[in-house]
Amino acid sequence: MPDEQGDAAESQPWWRNGIGADDSETMTTVALGLEQRAQNPEAARWDAMSSPAVLLEAQDEPARAEQWYRNAAEAGNSEAMANLGLLLAQRAQAAEAERWYRRAAAAGHADGMVHLARQLSERGEPVKAERWYRTAAAAGHTEAMFRLGLLHGRRDEPAEAEQWYREAAEDGHTTAAISLAVLLEQRGEAVQAEKWGRVAAEAGDTSAMVWLGFRLGERGETAEAERWYRTAAEDGHPMAMFHLGVVLEQEGQAAEAERWCRKAVEAGNTDAMVTLGVLLQRRGDTADAERWYRRADDVGQTAARFNLAVLLEDRGETAEAEHWYHRAAETGDTDAMSNLALLLSERGEVDDAEHWYRRAADAGHAVASFSLALLLEQWGEVADAEQWCRRAADAG
Repeated sequence: MPDEQGDAAESQPWWRNGIGADDSETMTTVALGLEQRAQNPEAARWDAMSSPAVLLEAQDEPARAEQWYRNAAEAGNSEAMANLGLLLAQRAQAAEAERWYRRAAAAGHADGMVHLARQLSERGEPVKAERWYRTAAAAGHTEAMFRLGLLHGRRDEPAEAEQWYREAAEDGHTTAAISLAVLLEQRGEAVQAEKWGRVAAEAGDTSAMVWLGFRLGERGETAEAERWYRTAAEDGHPMAMFHLGVVLEQEGQAAEAERWCRKAVEAGNTDAMVTLGVLLQRRGDTADAERWYRRADDVGQTAARFNLAVLLEDRGETAEAEHWYHRAAETGDTDAMSNLALLLSERGEVDDAEHWYRRAADAGHAVASFSLALLLEQWGEVADAEQWCRRAADAG
């Protein structure tokens, strides 16, 4: 056996010669090494004694990984069967992938069962998928337990979903833990929900960190919320970057808030475009703010419409401001309804103004309720005006 510190090239023939036609375990190890090396060259520099793949100098390593998997799979190695199926599925060779998943599953390989179940589920065969998930779950496969939870959740069977999420979460599946937290929160069990959300967050699940940060922020625990957002944001979670930017903006840390919002946008989070526009508008950069509001609206962020309308109105561009107030109002924005009604009232279109005041007031908008009361009073509808005054006072 070659020395562990020796030259890799000198060690290579020993490994090549040591792999027999029936040595399926070593074939699988070689294939795993080739695959990892192709995906992450740095991580692939494993110890030569534990990873013969490092010693192979093939140029086309994914293709060679497939060959090693295939050799091992044909020799009866169920892990190689499952991994070969994954490689083939990544190349959209679904039919052959399924054949290898089925062979692995028939040999009792739980990962093969789960891969097969996922493929069946994706092509619309949930009953067959469930059967394989249950078989894998019975063998202790936590991903199968989690997937069963998802299946029951989609069927609106919360008790069964909770059972499987809980089993998987108790066995260390972090996505199951946050899924359980969400389910419990929907049922009103906030304390238990937070417990499982923390379990997932403390295990490193960045989505759970965002979920937990949001709940903490809602009850005023902004320092801890910021800590969780920051941890997830620094790990690259786009929504965490956005929420961290919002928290920092609320704390008056505009420069850092802008930095995180920009990072969020660069990472694909469109919510941050609106907040970035607000930050730019506050510092007087209205041209850049307008550009971000328009970009946000282009990608479906309707909240940008109201902000853009306000910016345009402040700049004296009333006609275009009205256009954007109208677009925002049509999406249910009550602030936009109220401002649109004011513009209409100021130019004497009181019937249209009443329509928008009333819509906003019916939705609980205090300013619109009071404005509607004033308008009704001018029309001599005193009783109705008094009613809306009371509603405005109740709404604060």
